[in-house]
Amino acid sequence: MNIYIGAAKLEISMPGNRSLKDKRQVIKSVIDRVGRSRTMAISEVGNHDLWKSATLALVCLCEAPSRFEEGVSEVIDMLEMGGEAEVSKESRWVFKPEEE
Repeated sequence: MNIYIGAAKLEISMPGNRSLKDKRQVIKSVIDRVGRSRTMAISEVGNHDLWKSATLALVCLCEAPSRFEEGVSEVIDMLEMGGEAEVSKESRWVFKPEEE
């Protein structure tokens, strides 16, 4: 059985936000929705003090790199289709641990 570790960093902008409270509501909503519907861990990892942008990290264990790629694409679609945020930059990595 193959196991892969997928990691992604998403830089998002939230032009409709007018305060840090608005940002917290958007980030909490995104984290809750991803946690309920995906087998992925998600966390805000950067731009904590900026209210119109955030950096999110996603991590997933999967049986194939394509499953991770599909999951990240679904998260990006969810962010952008909701109109709450726009992904301005993304980075993705997939690692395969060495077998013993």
